[in-house]
Amino acid sequence: MLDFDIYYQTAKDVIAGNHPLSLPYMQTGGPPSVILPYLPFTLVSLPIARSVMGIASLLSIIFTAWTITSTAFRNHRFVVTIIIASLWLMSFPARFNLGQGQPNLIIMAIVATLLTTKNSTKHSLLTSIAALIKTNYLILFASLGLSKTLLKAMVAFFLLVGLGFWVIKPSYYADFSQQRLGITINQSATLLDVDYYNQSLKSTIGRFSLDRIYTPLFWLLTLTAGIYLFVTKDRLTGVVLSLLLSPIMWQHYVVVVYPVVISLLTLNKKHRAATVVTMLASILLMIELPWLHHQSLTPINRVLASHYFFGLLLLIIICIQQRLKKDPTAVIDNSVYN
Repeated sequence: MLDFDIYYQTAKDVIAGNHPLSLPYMQTGGPPSVILPYLPFTLVSLPIARSVMGIASLLSIIFTAWTITSTAFRNHRFVVTIIIASLWLMSFPARFNLGQGQPNLIIMAIVATLLTTKNSTKHSLLTSIAALIKTNYLILFASLGLSKTLLKAMVAFFLLVGLGFWVIKPSYYADFSQQRLGITINQSATLLDVDYYNQSLKSTIGRFSLDRIYTPLFWLLTLTAGIYLFVTKDRLTGVVLSLLLSPIMWQHYVVVVYPVVISLLTLNKKHRAATVVTMLASILLMIELPWLHHQSLTPINRVLASHYFFGLLLLIIICIQQRLKKDPTAVIDNSVYN
């Protein structure tokens, strides 16, 4: 669990008084808030902490499958849950998460709950927790619209951050904003190989040697996405956009959209074309082509190495199509939009 070990050690070092930006293994670790979820793990030894993280991740797969099938598969829910959880467990991104000790499977469980509940307090708290674990999920705040739910989510987020000030000092956030934030968001990627692990918009644009357009394209898409989500309150699209617009999107991030795939398959079960496209997206988001690592930027390699990104684009198309039609025959109720 290399990534988990790094965050665990970072949390211990920060508790000891070290500035997170001074740590050599936190150069691409994100803002200081990402350390907060790892602070409780420092109360136990590293082997125990690893075990807890591993068990929590495995249980998150089962919980997600059980939760996302709560409406559509009531008669065969147990069997369907086992099938879906097994398929997810066999996917490369899920196994990658388990091997690295990343929290994305836990975020996947949070997303499944967000897509299946109408409880506004749950929405507020879970959205803030997801954004605390990985800040790319801040865009989900826009999908709450102008509402009390948004206000509660913002209060919960800042309260959680504030509770960590005894360890993660406000000056750390200021330093990150001055030294890293602009570079992380705005700097384009000039690639020497296909950069297969990173499936972000930034990396994909660089993969096709279009890095000059990245910064204006990023801000245009972010502004458009924010307005769309704020107006429509479309959580399905919001989840996918939180990955597509992230400055960094490693392959293990994509498990977060697996509940979106099941939701779309359920909502579109009477629409063959949408079902086929969603299944294709699912395949693109579950496979790995290991021979692509460090390959040269040939035309075919550029396309093949972007399959996760293309899978997310297909999901965006189906999500928006579903939102615009709001099929009244949909099995999953409109809690994914309201």
